[in-house]
Amino acid sequence: MSGAPDAIRALHRAYVQLTGLDVGLNMDRERVWWDWLHYRTDDPFTAADLRLVIDYLRTGIRNEQRNAGCLRFRNLVGNPDYFDEERAAARKARATANKPRPPAIINQPVTSPAGVTNRLQPNPGTQDTSEPVKVALENILSTEGYKQWKKDTFGT
Repeated sequence: MSGAPDAIRALHRAYVQLTGLDVGLNMDRERVWWDWLHYRTDDPFTAADLRLVIDYLRTGIRNEQRNAGCLRFRNLVGNPDYFDEERAAARKARATANKPRPPAIINQPVTSPAGVTNRLQPNPGTQDTSEPVKVALENILSTEGYKQWKKDTFGT
């Protein structure tokens, strides 16, 4: 191997291991790694960031939202601007992944002139409390087809 500093060799080994792409560490790639390490002085990239972003991108690939080419060295490490954006997205995804979300729609009993019926209502604790959603649901639930299906299925 070349005379690269230990940090660059360790990062490159981690990249090869995490991506499965066996690319050699030459003088050009050493320079790319150096640029990557020094791209941000306020919040420098780390090996943990590399792992976070690769895991995030692999999830996108599995979900068919990303192309496998996003893991190529020139795309991931060779463009620190792109890596910075991917890191921000991965951090946000990690922060929001474990937060429980209230249901967007709740089944709330509503008293009507004919008696008590159940109507789906937007949950005020969510962001989607738009009137069009409420109107659309009420339109669906008030159709004769829905009423017949409910009667046939539940006997009500």
